[in-house]
Amino acid sequence: MKNSKGDRGRFQKNLLAWYRKAHRPLPWRKTRDPYRIWISEILLQQTRVNTALTYYDRFLARFPALADLAGAPVEAVLLVWQGLGYYGRARNLHRAARLIEQKFGGTIPSEPAVLETLPGIGPYTAAAIASIAFDKDAAVLDGNVARVLCRVGGIRDPLTESSTKRRLKDLADGLLPKGHAADFNQAMMELGALICKPVRPACPECPVKEVCTAHRLDMADQLPIRPARPRLPVRVRLVTAVAYRGRLLFERRSLEGFLGGLWELPGVYLEGKEGNRQGLRRLEKRLGHRVAVQ
Repeated sequence: MKNSKGDRGRFQKNLLAWYRKAHRPLPWRKTRDPYRIWISEILLQQTRVNTALTYYDRFLARFPALADLAGAPVEAVLLVWQGLGYYGRARNLHRAARLIEQKFGGTIPSEPAVLETLPGIGPYTAAAIASIAFDKDAAVLDGNVARVLCRVGGIRDPLTESSTKRRLKDLADGLLPKGHAADFNQAMMELGALICKPVRPACPECPVKEVCTAHRLDMADQLPIRPARPRLPVRVRLVTAVAYRGRLLFERRSLEGFLGGLWELPGVYLEGKEGNRQGLRRLEKRLGHRVAVQ
């Protein structure tokens, strides 16, 4: 896209017209309630829309208002979140709700900079809440939007580079039509989800293809540039079943860290070059009992 007023105007007009006709009727798009919008944005992190829909209704049925969430024990929040994964989101929601009650009198802040001070709310989520719930002129920049902007702007630098992130932020801010941030931000995210997909983007159906550099150069499948994924670390954990009168012993993980606050069979992670036998001895010492290997 050429950095011209005409191209920006065409992009904004065509995108918003497409969104009004083609957007999915998702429940969080039928409300301006900051609490419900906040819940939906956290649910949608690392989660498909169809899955988030089920948990959205389930979560709000149990915690219909911020005061209900803040007043509940974290165990109740984790129980409702069960099966969704990335449990740090649930713990941060709970912590943030209590902070909002304590510091802001139960009213969710409207300014992005203030929202970012709350647990679990980064720049993207803050901009989404501020724009959709409070009509603030704040451009969102999530994975879908970054992909759209890389293609529209013909950006060929890796997404992980700081200079690329700054370019994308500047482009997002420049395209945002003042006073229409709520619809525009949701339109950008919807375009990335439905049309400008990571693989095999539907360019012929795209409402902004006229001003898209990647479409003009037939490079949509090549952008954005992503570095190779690092190899994930592997950790080995030894667990044991301790039974007594038909009951099993479980222990609760620390609230912080991986799978925080969840219950599990007693176990230990192997450390360094430690083998199964050494790990087993540590587990026996912690339990105060011998462990049978089967």
